Amino acid sequence: MALDNVELNVGGTSFKGVWIAILLSMASTLGGGIWAASQFFSRIDVIEGSVNSIVVPDLTEITDRISLVEQRLTDQNISGLQGKLSELGANLEQIMERQRELLDLRDRIEAAEKQAGESAITVKNQAGVVEKYDDEVKKLTREINDLWNAMDALSNPLQ
Repeated sequence: MALDNVELNVGGTSFKGVWIAILLSMASTLGGGIWAASQFFSRIDVIEGSVNSIVVPDLTEITDRISLVEQRLTDQNISGLQGKLSELGANLEQIMERQRELLDLRDRIEAAEKQAGESAITVKNQAGVVEKYDDEVKKLTREINDLWNAMDALSNPLQ
């Protein structure tokens, strides 16, 4: 049986083949739309019922706490904290700069102490050399004086 051979009589009007398919698809679409709208409104009704059952608690205690916190913040001058923090940041930067200067100064002092230690060692070594030369100079001076005395004694044997 083909769709072209099917005929439907409704209220004196006859529908054939493709028109029946079109009417059936339109009727099912319309029925689906009505069902979807019914489901949508049913869900809205359920949500409305649950929203109406919500009881808003008394918020006076919370508002009192909020006002107390605001009063404490005002009393402690939290708004002035930003200025104090920026001042503290500036002081911290100055401290860091002074610390860098002190570290540089410490390095220079360590270098100077090292150089002074090396100089002390050099002076000690040179003092030993000078002392040796001093002993030799004293010895030569004594020999020269002895030679002069000998020459004086030779030049004047009666004295």
